Amino acid sequence: GKNFVDGILISDSNFTISTNVITVSTSNTAEGIHIMGSSNGDVTDNDVDVRANVTVFGMNTTVINPDFRCNITFSFNVIYGEAVYAVGINDDSETIDNNKVTLKANQAVGVIVNSENAQVTENTIKLIAAESQAGQDNDAVGVQVNAKSVISSNDIDSFGKSISVDNGEGTLVSNNNANAAMSISATSTKITGNEITTVDEKAVYVLDTSTGTVIDDNVLTANGVNGNDAVSNAGTGTEVKNNKAKPQLIS
Repeated sequence: GKNFVDGILISDSNFTISTNVITVSTSNTAEGIHIMGSSNGDVTDNDVDVRANVTVFGMNTTVINPDFRCNITFSFNVIYGEAVYAVGINDDSETIDNNKVTLKANQAVGVIVNSENAQVTENTIKLIAAESQAGQDNDAVGVQVNAKSVISSNDIDSFGKSISVDNGEGTLVSNNNANAAMSISATSTKITGNEITTVDEKAVYVLDTSTGTVIDDNVLTANGVNGNDAVSNAGTGTEVKNNKAKPQLIS
């Protein structure tokens, strides 16, 4: 019905969805490409525009049976979404690379990672705050990590957090460029080679649920603090070393 609309809905094996222009607009929930069940395939070079009054997903995977999983490659897609709650790619797969995600919302997540050993690389994510709704706080996360994965070489512009590692032992976060702080809750997360320049009080927040986080060799610039001092650590066994301030340009 008009309240819940998918541009493409598929559950299949060895499929390719490519070079489509998909526009979905509805009153409640809009999804550009919705992949269900134990599917595998490639989603590449699509242009997706999703708009709704409540919720949008640019690309969404839904695995109902926990014994099943999707194995989808999302590459070189352009996604735009507008709603109160917006998600660019909600993924239970392994490869998300070279996508451009732009969302305008009160609650926005560029990419949600739910699969072990996912590779999220070279994506451009821009999250724009929509006008606040009554009783609705604005918040955003560029990449939300729920399983061990590699998050590397992404360019993230977010009005909330850039990367939030919530679960997954041994996630690697490397060589990302962001204008918003990271948040770490998981175990044995390694953060290296990133450049974060933010107006937040700190560039990296290690929460009290985190253990064994390593923050090494990053360029960290926050509100009046730089390098190692731009890390807020409430975790256990955290290593903070060799982090530097952003070099100052000499005119």
